[in-house]
Amino acid sequence: MSEQKKILIVEDNINFANELATNFEADGFDTLYADSIEVAIEILSNNEIDGMSLDIQLKGSLGINLLDKIYSGELRLENTPIVIVVSSFINPQILRVLKKHRVLHYDKAAPGFNFTMILDSFNSLLNVAPQTVRRKLDVVTDDNLKVIIRQKLEPYNFNVKAIAYARLVDGIYYTVLSSSVEKSSLTRIFEAMGIEFAKAFIGLKRLLHEAFNGKEVVPTPADFISMIAEEIKKDFPSM
Repeated sequence: MSEQKKILIVEDNINFANELATNFEADGFDTLYADSIEVAIEILSNNEIDGMSLDIQLKGSLGINLLDKIYSGELRLENTPIVIVVSSFINPQILRVLKKHRVLHYDKAAPGFNFTMILDSFNSLLNVAPQTVRRKLDVVTDDNLKVIIRQKLEPYNFNVKAIAYARLVDGIYYTVLSSSVEKSSLTRIFEAMGIEFAKAFIGLKRLLHEAFNGKEVVPTPADFISMIAEEIKKDFPSM
């Protein structure tokens, strides 16, 4: 990306906001964060941003009120940012306002939702060329390894809000970091995290069945985790 674009994330769910920010930053964006309309207004008044991801149901107020301030001119901005609503609270009344201002929206609670939808939309609306196949990070560290793992998992369209998805990422993470992969290593990985492997296995198996629905062969959790871990090791031989 020749010019780093700045995105304001207005979201009071800190876990969702962090996940969204991680995906934005991995794709070359800079991010700012607000958990309320008041904080968002302060940021908008002191920073020039290119885009804003806006939740509707915020603590103490509705994100739709921020849209009213922006598009009515009450909130004076040098450049009106591209706004995409990412919320699970979009009723018919709010939908009419979004259509009026031609604001794109996504239901973050929908089963098929994933963060790539938001990235691709901002890339398109801001005329930004996406990083080369989700840009490989030049240096792999423990901090950005999970970013790489999530990028590897994107084509499978997993339900990223499922507990099993987080456990899948953790399983791959620790498998990549392991010096050797033994048949019992996955069991030890989950035991080390204080998770009973038998329960984790059921969730992982269900997650894979949903993602591979309609396919002749559904990989076992151990086989799938091992496959992704090996792909990452091939991509980054220095690990």
